Amino acid sequence: MSPLPFLGAPLHWPPVLLALTALIIAPGVHLLLSPLLEGRKVTWRDDYAAVLVGDPLLAVAAGFAANLCRPEGPHGFPASWAAGCAWIAGGWAFGLWQSQHELSTGRYSRAQTLSPTKLWHQFVVYPVLGYWVTATEWSAYGATWADPTTSRIIQVGLVIAATGTWAVLAADAIRRPKLGHGTLDRARLRRITRRLAPVRGNQE
Repeated sequence: MSPLPFLGAPLHWPPVLLALTALIIAPGVHLLLSPLLEGRKVTWRDDYAAVLVGDPLLAVAAGFAANLCRPEGPHGFPASWAAGCAWIAGGWAFGLWQSQHELSTGRYSRAQTLSPTKLWHQFVVYPVLGYWVTATEWSAYGATWADPTTSRIIQVGLVIAATGTWAVLAADAIRRPKLGHGTLDRARLRRITRRLAPVRGNQE
């Protein structure tokens, strides 16, 4: 089964590049958008360990898992275009449901729910990392089961440890609410737009 076009392409990149790309998606973009568009400094007090520590661990897990799949790369249904489409649809549906639930229970305000970091997390991080992590790990476990060398067993142990730590941190984030997300700073957005306007004019 072929991977999903574009979204599935990184699954067959070098493992280090896949891990770095996953790291940019989360928490890289969160670290960028928080001060840039929300005027909020990311801190250990206000932000979740699941984002600041757990998401980088998922990137590491995906990298090690992809390395275990070489040279064929992630394969089977979890890496297929159908699974990718399912992750997009399921991720968006869950992201929308969770946002509405958190809004109705007062965990986040409407402005926070519509903030750049929250929208990115709900509708990009969930489907993309979900697809990449399940595709790489599923294939890695299969490859290790078929040929359980010492190196592969150690790498699988690291994958399981990293993913398990993320799961614990994610569960803790559900139990212990934090600020997590700011709100869109429209004044900052206008300043950025004004600064980019001359650049676009010069390109034309």
